Amino acid sequence: IILITKTLLGIGLAVTVYFLAKEIVFSLLGIQNPILILLLQLASILLITENLLHAVRSILIGSTKMNTYIMVKVIRNFTRLVFTILLVLLGWNLFGPVIGLILATGMAGLVGLLRIQKNLLKHSGKKQSIDWKCLPQVIRKGFSFSFISVMTNIKYEVFILILAIFGFYTEVSFLKVGLVITSIFYVILRPVMISLFPIFSKYSWSNLSERTTLTQVFHYSTKFCNLFITPVIIFCIVFASELIPLVFGMKYLASSQFISVFLFYFLPLTIGMAAIPTFFFSQGYQNLAVLIEFFSFSVSILAGICFSLFLGSFGFAIGISLGAFLGLVFGIFLTNRKFGKGLFSKTKESILIIVIAGLLCGFFFVGYYFFTSVIMLENPILKLLVLGGVFVCFYILFIILLIQINIIRYQEISYFIQEMQKIPLVNRVLPFVIIIGKKFWKRHNK
Repeated sequence: IILITKTLLGIGLAVTVYFLAKEIVFSLLGIQNPILILLLQLASILLITENLLHAVRSILIGSTKMNTYIMVKVIRNFTRLVFTILLVLLGWNLFGPVIGLILATGMAGLVGLLRIQKNLLKHSGKKQSIDWKCLPQVIRKGFSFSFISVMTNIKYEVFILILAIFGFYTEVSFLKVGLVITSIFYVILRPVMISLFPIFSKYSWSNLSERTTLTQVFHYSTKFCNLFITPVIIFCIVFASELIPLVFGMKYLASSQFISVFLFYFLPLTIGMAAIPTFFFSQGYQNLAVLIEFFSFSVSILAGICFSLFLGSFGFAIGISLGAFLGLVFGIFLTNRKFGKGLFSKTKESILIIVIAGLLCGFFFVGYYFFTSVIMLENPILKLLVLGGVFVCFYILFIILLIQINIIRYQEISYFIQEMQKIPLVNRVLPFVIIIGKKFWKRHNK
């Protein structure tokens, strides 16, 4: 059903867009440029291949075939780069990138489709007819999921638009720098969060015997964010004045204060906001998942506008960060009303981890300040290496402290190792970290 409906939707969108643009807009404006018409045709084809790829990705995520999902993404990005370079070298400077994207998207979709045919459909046993009664439910869930995706994709563009409307043009570039920094968080977070949906969907909250498993996985996902996202966010907030001019240039030195406050916007992810919408959606409450995301988004915008009237662009950063925390409070409220207080029974522990990370990082910042006041580091590469060493020392001591006060348990570490293996590149380094970690754990538990 997903393959058929999404592919047909892509074809319908392609025909609609092409007809509206060519027959109405182009005719009204009197445009007869063959280059624009060809670009429009290519864009229409891209809608079809993109929808096919989206359908394939949905099936791979739902069936927990994460290795194939990652493989499809790698194929798309790699073939897009190769095809674009080849076509541009052949002289297709205008059409090359578009054709390259079409070919890459179509190839990735077909590869994923073949893997689905081989690993899923052939193993499903006897062929069965499609039960089209599921279609309304698929459409309702798909619409809710699409609405959440749209809000997630446009919210930063809306923030940029508001800054531009209020005349904070310099802060627009500051916000874009902040978004580049936050991509580090999502490299770690996104593969893990994607894997939560099939896990949450597999079990039902209405089944009393499965509630324990759902609660445990929810707690583990929050603890994962506490241990791997919180220290990165805190380090970027505290060391923003050192990292930003070093990585982006001295012209962005003035942005460090704005970006430090903006990064607080992402701290609610580490307290459970990353898992709340996914949990509601997978348990069949997609309307509540949309409501939580919409509330957080709307409050961030309103708070950002209100604070900017009094504190300027700095107030806007404070407002959207405050809105994110209010969205978290609203999400916790709805979760407690719908599923009880068990899912957020360890919120105090998450806050304690944030406090420990903040105090420890502040201690390292003071030490780094005195170190650089004695030893002047002029070479930017050397300075970057020193900051990297500071982060490694900070993170190791952070983990040791959590072990000492029994916040981390062995079962959680096993779960985290399994989740980290889903992240590209990290799974190559992880075996060496596991060997060192096992030695430390044995010494600590003798």
